[in-house]
Amino acid sequence: MPPPRSRPRLSLVSQLFQNPQSRQYASLHSPDIELAEAKRSEDTLASRRQTVAPSRPLFPFLPASLIPRQKEHKHHHFSRCDVFVTTLVLAALALVVVAFALSESNPAVMFIETAASCTACATALAPLKVLAHAGDDAFTGVIVEFCIGSAASRPFLARYSQQLANNPFLRSPSQMADPDVCRGAIGSQAPILAHSLRSLSVHSPGATRLCTNVFGLCPITAVVPHKVDLPPEPQAVPSKEFARRSKLGETGLRRKWEDEAHDGDTFQVVQISDVHIDKEYLVGASDDCTKPICCRDYGPSSTGLDVKTPAEPFGNRKCDAPQALMDNLLAAVEQIAPNRSFTVFSGDVIDAAIWDATEERVLDGLHDFSVSLASWSLPANSTSRTTSAGKPIYPVLGNHDIGPVNAFALDPTINAASATNAQQIYNLSASDWRRWIGDEAANQVLTNYGCYSLVHPGTKLRIISLNTNYWSEQNYWLYVSDWPEWDPNGIISWLAKELDAAEKAGQRAWLIGHSPPGRRDVFREQSNYVYQIIQRYRHTIAAQLYGHAHWDEWELGYEDPKKPTSESAIAVALLAGSVTPRSGDPVFRVYRISATYEVLDFTVYHADMFAPGYQQGPSWKPFYSARDYNQFLDAPFPPNAPLNATFWSLVTDALEKNDSAWDAFEKYDAHGAWGRGCNGNAACRKEQLCVLRAMRSEDSCEVIKPGFALNKRDLNSFQDEHACEGPGLGMVLRQIGAEARAAGGEDSLTGLRRDQSSKTLLSALHRQAEAAVRRYRASKKRWWRV
Repeated sequence: MPPPRSRPRLSLVSQLFQNPQSRQYASLHSPDIELAEAKRSEDTLASRRQTVAPSRPLFPFLPASLIPRQKEHKHHHFSRCDVFVTTLVLAALALVVVAFALSESNPAVMFIETAASCTACATALAPLKVLAHAGDDAFTGVIVEFCIGSAASRPFLARYSQQLANNPFLRSPSQMADPDVCRGAIGSQAPILAHSLRSLSVHSPGATRLCTNVFGLCPITAVVPHKVDLPPEPQAVPSKEFARRSKLGETGLRRKWEDEAHDGDTFQVVQISDVHIDKEYLVGASDDCTKPICCRDYGPSSTGLDVKTPAEPFGNRKCDAPQALMDNLLAAVEQIAPNRSFTVFSGDVIDAAIWDATEERVLDGLHDFSVSLASWSLPANSTSRTTSAGKPIYPVLGNHDIGPVNAFALDPTINAASATNAQQIYNLSASDWRRWIGDEAANQVLTNYGCYSLVHPGTKLRIISLNTNYWSEQNYWLYVSDWPEWDPNGIISWLAKELDAAEKAGQRAWLIGHSPPGRRDVFREQSNYVYQIIQRYRHTIAAQLYGHAHWDEWELGYEDPKKPTSESAIAVALLAGSVTPRSGDPVFRVYRISATYEVLDFTVYHADMFAPGYQQGPSWKPFYSARDYNQFLDAPFPPNAPLNATFWSLVTDALEKNDSAWDAFEKYDAHGAWGRGCNGNAACRKEQLCVLRAMRSEDSCEVIKPGFALNKRDLNSFQDEHACEGPGLGMVLRQIGAEARAAGGEDSLTGLRRDQSSKTLLSALHRQAEAAVRRYRASKKRWWRV
């Protein structure tokens, strides 16, 4: 008798997935689960055969002689008719399957392939989670080693080298292999991801969200439903009646601003966004380097007489902004808009050298910028250096305005050690901004995670400044729980409270922030919940101003987002372009605002970097006006009507139908950026229009598809990530996910099971992590459990 078969030793991944709760998350199953379950004892299988009735045949239409029987004859002879009929049936089935699979839009095939890549992501997370429990150093060491070895960039980019050759924005991911960049950027961000993995179950919805948002390997899941508790909308009354009732102490009545004329007194507002000032910018340094941004002293080869294309005084397309460019811009604003009432700064002071974004360097950069703004915003006849109430500046915090980038920690009671850095940012901001926003709002910055609210002096306009970084998918502190927290740090509830106070006081409100609510890098849950508030207070909100994207765009909100029409448009968020030359010509905006605090028009000013004499002193000229889009509308918008959601919805409709309108949009949107635009790609154009109509990120038409062909839209996506976030852990992980999708879900899984059968980055990361786990366990001489 042969010896009994011993139960095979389960792999590390199989051990981690033996939680019975994992069955409810089928998309995250490890392929080793089924392998382990299949190898049960002979006794168990025998008992099952006795109790379970035989199943019906899979293909009941096959000849009876081919249907499996419980007791097979030792010899069985097939008739020619049996073989002929069976061959025809199987051939027909094969043709159907092939035709079905060849359909690119086939949802069933897409589901199977994305489910496979999602499982591969979860399988790779398992050893990373073990390393996270081993400590930050063990976890970070593997990711940094992976980055330095170029495994996270060069093989992937080489595959698409022809498509990337003419796009300078796409050069930077391949430069992530520089050891100092890897150690700095990855080394500072990886411990945060390790912290979240220690608290995260690999088989949970939180892990699915991580694989979706960070790797791009899991299908996008539905938004976790939550109804924000908001008071019912009060009855609308005319403004005179509102004033009479307010004197009697009656509150809770919305002022009907629509009854008031828009052609009265107007005033100016300036918006500046995404300056990304590089304090290390060196005139004469080479603009050709192996780092994500150049024009710095990176050693002997980057400076000196042998430099072929040296950096010049007012900036370079491959570099972030020198201080000279920012000083020149402020002087131009003073000439162009001397009568501005205030300035909105939409965040991102610090440059994209995030590998060098130490706490000290970020704090110094933020303070120096505030000092320069303070000197500029002082009234000409003022001798005070403590207040600039005449021309205040209302700032927000960008995702680069902290080190590491994006890393705004949750409430200090949750992450006491990590919250220290964020609190230092709030302390500094409160101190530096106090001259513009006053004591009460500055105290809010201290205690309300960088947010504040105030009424602009002498008006009924409430400015609500939001720290939108608590909704960012690239903030790895937010992946700490298996289920998403609906309101990180209570900012959504605070926003609703401030808007309710404005409504009751008969005020209008402006929302200002860094990232708009519908961006693709905003958590879909937070985007949905914020949109509920915007819908409720749409009559109170007069404008929304944001930055972050680096492009001149907008986002529309509708009564029913699933049925976007101009008649049902209720809200619009305006996105300003950036100052940094890394994203095209530097730009800023000057708004014309009505007596009801709505946008009547804005003009974008730019400095053409290719114009003769630019490096002797940029010349700032009008680039376009928002009302320039009027020429593409069937009927021009009334000259005194505010450019509200209806106007921008009509413009978006024109972009869909009119090629000339679309060409103008691509020109305005890019403001001189390289490689920006769809170049006639109809699918790209359709997706961009969908983004413009999506103030909720869930409506942006984004779909994670198996396979990865770098079309124009994909190139723009990588440009967006590099422009908004800079090189770092997020970009490396997205490249890993993109290459795994390119290889296909089945190949990714195979690579995880058989080391030599796949060369995907995901399988390489998995192998490195498991090797590190084995080394760690050998050094500790004992097994660790997750």
